[in-house]
Amino acid sequence: MQRGTAPAWHSPSRADKRTGWLGLLVGLSVGLVLSLALLAGVFSTWRLRAMDLLYRPLDAHSPVAIIAIDDETLIRYGRVGSWSRKRYADLIEALRSWNARVIVIDVLLAERGAGDDALEAVLDDDVILATAGVGVPRPEAGVIQFPMLLKPVVEGGRVGHVDILPDADGVLRRLPLWVQGENDPPVPAMAWQALSAYLGVPIPDKPSTRPFRWAGREMPVDRHGQVIVRYLGPSGSVPIYSFGDVMDGNLPAGALDGRIVFIGVTAVGMPDVYSVPIGGRMNGVELHAQMAAALLAGQMLEPPSVWLSIVLTIVMASLAGWSIARLRPSISAGIVIFSALLLLRVATVAFAHGYLVDYLFALLGMLGAYVGVGLWALEQERWKRASITSLFAGRASPQVVAYLQELSRRNALTSAETRFIVALFADVRGYTGFTEREDPRRVQSVINAYLAAFAEAVIDAEGVVTKYVGDRVVALFNAPYHVEDPVERALEAAIDGLQRLERLWEDPDMPRLSMGVGVNAGMAIVGLVGSPKRYDYDALGDVVNVASRLCDLAPAGEVYVTEAIVALADERWEVEMIGSLVLKGRREPVVTYRLKAALALDEDEEEEPILSTMGER
Repeated sequence: MQRGTAPAWHSPSRADKRTGWLGLLVGLSVGLVLSLALLAGVFSTWRLRAMDLLYRPLDAHSPVAIIAIDDETLIRYGRVGSWSRKRYADLIEALRSWNARVIVIDVLLAERGAGDDALEAVLDDDVILATAGVGVPRPEAGVIQFPMLLKPVVEGGRVGHVDILPDADGVLRRLPLWVQGENDPPVPAMAWQALSAYLGVPIPDKPSTRPFRWAGREMPVDRHGQVIVRYLGPSGSVPIYSFGDVMDGNLPAGALDGRIVFIGVTAVGMPDVYSVPIGGRMNGVELHAQMAAALLAGQMLEPPSVWLSIVLTIVMASLAGWSIARLRPSISAGIVIFSALLLLRVATVAFAHGYLVDYLFALLGMLGAYVGVGLWALEQERWKRASITSLFAGRASPQVVAYLQELSRRNALTSAETRFIVALFADVRGYTGFTEREDPRRVQSVINAYLAAFAEAVIDAEGVVTKYVGDRVVALFNAPYHVEDPVERALEAAIDGLQRLERLWEDPDMPRLSMGVGVNAGMAIVGLVGSPKRYDYDALGDVVNVASRLCDLAPAGEVYVTEAIVALADERWEVEMIGSLVLKGRREPVVTYRLKAALALDEDEEEEPILSTMGER
């Protein structure tokens, strides 16, 4: 089945400089509108999700490990909120016996009580304790502000906050480097505090609203002091061991040597679980460990630049608008596709080097330019068709006029060609009986109404009504010009035509006539047929003859089709086999189907004499 060609406005012979400039203007306009939408924060969630496609898990080795307070631990030791501080002191001593370098307790300690002295006795700068914000967070300059912070009341060790704030879509992508209570000094993130203890590099005293350098790493913070962290992902790069194995001494030899060890709850059903760009969902302790590993590896991302996104959107939309209006369809489509792939490649490479590129609006700009230029070109084409139709009115059908607009040479129409076509014949049923008892002038009026209604359905489906033979409509699809899916077009025209006939019955003065339709597909000779004084555009071949004979046999309100149509039609069409029919003038029988989607008259209407005689002339 032949596929359709692009509209004629793509033809390079008609793509002049003015057309290119107009396409550029349309693309520029689309880019500017999308830029305003970007500044207004429209589709912010879509933009975030689009950038998430760039994330990849990193399997690089990192000196970070997790001690999991899992379900078995809770069964054995009870819920974490009831643990004494003595238990944490024992844990710290056990981890030190395993040569852990930095110990991070991602659990808020219980109130002071038994075991306070034991815990304070083992705390030093290599132990990080957790604090958390209380209340609704509020982004401020360089810091996330809470009404208050819940700090551990204990002497010794360091303190780091455990607060991590998902974006508007609920996905966690950023780590606040500092949080602050209204009456408290800023507190660094737990993962950052752990890295400071591991590297022996102090953390700055004041939050920053601008990127800064720390421990040989660029810290690309946004204006709220948050850094976008590229997670290592759940690939096993951060090993996890059970709390009970640590206390029982069942760890592999050297498992924790020189590592930053995070202790936190991983039990099922705990609320401390978050969505991440890759890896699905993670527990809070896993996230803090991943963040520490990412900070240590320098795996942080520059926030996307709004102005860079605007420039990309305007440039890509303008380029798409110009190429679509100015160049051949294959070339313009290639340029647009190549530009989109190049943009994605640039975004991927930039991501690998620590830069996050907001590319979604640039892609939308190209799509918007395509639609905008297409609508503008379609309007121009309509105006041109109307002008030429007015010049050739009475000498050519609208379909042939449209075809002439696409020809670079006027005499190309005189050349016959072999091509795949779909032939459709539709014949009024009950015509003979109607003409016998009606005034000829009323016959002419009624038959013209029926033929016009069905012809409009053919024209709307991009077919060509080549001629009217008495009460019969003859139409072709995919000739003289290519159309997309000619079989689909022909079937849609057949159904639409029968429906339009039914709507004629709403007029009480209109007799209830219908049509039988035959449709066939195959190769045929198409071109001008007739004498030099009178030409018709028509098709010759067996495909046309079969369609005509099927039309003769089809009852009122039914569509008969061939195996060729069934093989090429979309699955949405339902058919019912009629059988092998011997057609007049043809030796070989034709396997025939009835299109079940066709309109069928009510039983009482079929009993009327004017509709019951199949093929009556």
